[in-house]
Amino acid sequence: LARDENPSASHQLIGLNATAKLGAGTTLFAEYARTEDVSGTDGNAQRVELRHQSAGFDARAFAVHSDDAFYNQSSIYAGGRTEVGGRFSRQLAEGTNLVGEAIRTELGGSALRRQGALLSIERQFNESVRAEFGLRYVKDNTPAGGLPTNGLVDRDMSAVRGRVQYTLPKQTRTSIFGEVEQDIRDADQRRLAVGGEYILSNRARVYGRHELLSGLSDPYAPTGAGDKQVTVFGIDADYLRNTQMFSEYRARDAFAGRDAEASIGLRNRFALAPGLLVNTSFERVSPLTAPGASSGNDALAVTGAVEWTRPDLWKSTARLEFRNADTGDNALASFGYARKLSRDWTLLGRTLWDDSDAAQRQTRGFSQLGVSWRETDRNRWNALARYEHRFERHTASPTQLATRDLAHVLAALVNYQPVQRFTLSGRYAARASSNQANGTETNSTAQLFMGRGVMDVSHRLDLGLISSTLVSDGFSERRYGLGGELGLIVMKNLRVAGGYNVFGFTDKDLQSFGTTRRGPYLELGFKFDESLFGIGDTKATGTTGGNKE
Repeated sequence: LARDENPSASHQLIGLNATAKLGAGTTLFAEYARTEDVSGTDGNAQRVELRHQSAGFDARAFAVHSDDAFYNQSSIYAGGRTEVGGRFSRQLAEGTNLVGEAIRTELGGSALRRQGALLSIERQFNESVRAEFGLRYVKDNTPAGGLPTNGLVDRDMSAVRGRVQYTLPKQTRTSIFGEVEQDIRDADQRRLAVGGEYILSNRARVYGRHELLSGLSDPYAPTGAGDKQVTVFGIDADYLRNTQMFSEYRARDAFAGRDAEASIGLRNRFALAPGLLVNTSFERVSPLTAPGASSGNDALAVTGAVEWTRPDLWKSTARLEFRNADTGDNALASFGYARKLSRDWTLLGRTLWDDSDAAQRQTRGFSQLGVSWRETDRNRWNALARYEHRFERHTASPTQLATRDLAHVLAALVNYQPVQRFTLSGRYAARASSNQANGTETNSTAQLFMGRGVMDVSHRLDLGLISSTLVSDGFSERRYGLGGELGLIVMKNLRVAGGYNVFGFTDKDLQSFGTTRRGPYLELGFKFDESLFGIGDTKATGTTGGNKE
């Protein structure tokens, strides 16, 4: 679950994935994602993949679909896209493989589609020479000149391709390769590539690749005209134990403006003492431009983190991140602490603060302090009481007013399990908040009452009923929620639930206590106890398992 609480552009992403072993060497993967934004636009995306591996045969098939309204910047799949594809490799003889792949992509709401297939023979002649020969077929229709108003143009390509890789004698630790692909019906559509790598040591390598595409934007995208060059080269090294260095240059079209950039970085992990770990990282990204010119897009990122886990009764972690870029600066700080007070009581605390300075200065903070209790001997009752502090401030910009949001939340959560198959939960939260906009301050209060019952249908499946009430400004305004859910234990102590609220409400400062918005929802629950933090000796205290969420 990821949530961006920017008042003017709030966005939420919910994700779920599952893996199933269907037999020896066969695995099924499934993924589901849902995005929601401030305008009420919702979008869904699904992906399934089947993989098989056995002696002399590997295969993979997948299918992806996303709604038009699905929007996830970190995903390679845009909204309104359907894609199916697969790849296989079959050993024909010692050192000889038959390789094939196919793909079909469609954009929803339009006639845009692309399909293609590749079939090739790979042959390892000796320790030094490896060759590949094959055929590729592609057919697609794209807007003429890249403009949708120009209408669609059908294009296809039937190409022969070859690749030769040569590994130099072992003492040189070098390999080079060359690729060529030529359309047999259109001499202007081709692809050429050369590259190689040099092994500096067991922990480091230098690599590079330069590609020239004529009449293509990528191997499965004929354009009919135009040339493009793509260059990538860099260094990847683990020069010390728990330390990695990387440096990479990426370019398109012969280092043309913003299409070229250099990235260099370093990651370290130090064990200073038993139970004391320090993590650091450094990265700099700089687009390559003409001498004396500024790209306006340079960035430098530095992070540091400390974990202290040696004490038996308490654990702590802290992290600081800083990013400096031409487009704006960002700083992020977090701290967590857990302490075992007794057999039944644990103190928990965490805080997270984020400050960004781009077109508009934004500061956001979130802190929690609470105590948890569990009836260790009988394990029927458990409870959590906590205080939350939320802060968000936006300075004025040419398009937005200055705002400040502040909220204090007191909450209590209680679970009771009278019998093994049935659990009752009660939740209460009280909020006091203030909002400032353009010099005007508004104060409000709210209370949340929530009851929940869960009945186990089997050892992995359960049914739940949830009822909630939100009262605002005393008891003058009331809103109600009612829903049901189906839960599945996908692995030990991990529960996934899907439900539907027949009616409901929303309050941005009380969302962490459960989903109360009308409509369908997904929830992920993790059951744990103090042993998750490595606090105390659960064997010595006779604990039988966690019951907190």
